[in-house]
Amino acid sequence: MTLWFSVARRFVSQYGVVRLSMGEALRTLLDTQPNTELARCILSFLHKGQTVPDELAVHALEVALIDTKCKTCGYVANVAVYTKVQWTALHSGLVTEDSMNSGL
Repeated sequence: MTLWFSVARRFVSQYGVVRLSMGEALRTLLDTQPNTELARCILSFLHKGQTVPDELAVHALEVALIDTKCKTCGYVANVAVYTKVQWTALHSGLVTEDSMNSGL
């Protein structure tokens, strides 16, 4: 367990914020919105044993940020950036001044 994961978990327990990761965003989307086009696209890659493309994973994270609990309680984005595509997507639209102010 990394130090960052421990800090994120502490924020969740102390402040009631939502902890977001790419994996959690994907699982939540597939569980709660299985009939959406995004979920079907993600599943098509997973059923083939392939990695979900960065653009789809980031979009799932964006959908998770729309959740009422994220907007009212805040969130800790526990997202590791591994590729340039992820970096660009996260910094071009997902990480905005408004989203940073609503998170911790």
